[in-house]
Amino acid sequence: SQTVTLPRTAGAMERHDEAALPPNVTPAPHAHILTRADMPLDVKVFGTAVGGKSGDFQMNGEVVDYVRRPPGVAGVPEVFAIFCQGESMTPWRKPGDLVYLHPSRPARPGDHVVVEMKSKREGEPGRAYLKLLVAKGPTKLRLAQYNPPDDRIEIDLAKVKAIYRVIDWPELLGI
Repeated sequence: SQTVTLPRTAGAMERHDEAALPPNVTPAPHAHILTRADMPLDVKVFGTAVGGKSGDFQMNGEVVDYVRRPPGVAGVPEVFAIFCQGESMTPWRKPGDLVYLHPSRPARPGDHVVVEMKSKREGEPGRAYLKLLVAKGPTKLRLAQYNPPDDRIEIDLAKVKAIYRVIDWPELLGI
């Protein structure tokens, strides 16, 4: 049996006995390990999503930061991000967590979304909500939050400017 050295993500090396590997596994000693340097710092952060029913977050188009572009969205230039505040979506997301959004992929029931409302005043941004999409009917959206649990938040679709689907970690990582 031959001993093979495989790289670990932390940069350390670990020795494995090739004979102990399952028969359908072949070591890849020269495989590229993704590092922070492989992820450009070019995803715009447009603000902070505040939890709760009041939707204190506004999508005003102002860039507040730039964050790393994960490999799963490498070819998607319109992806953007927001930071979470408030407790309404814990434990799914906690205050300060980063949420990536895809503006051109349609959201389906079961997806987490940011719902941007139309402004009440011309030229001003509307409020936005970070929630779970429960249902989308012809005239209303039904949303949910986790803390306190509430799956009966209804929004009139005529008041909605945009719905942005949250890109969760498996998709962001390209798995």
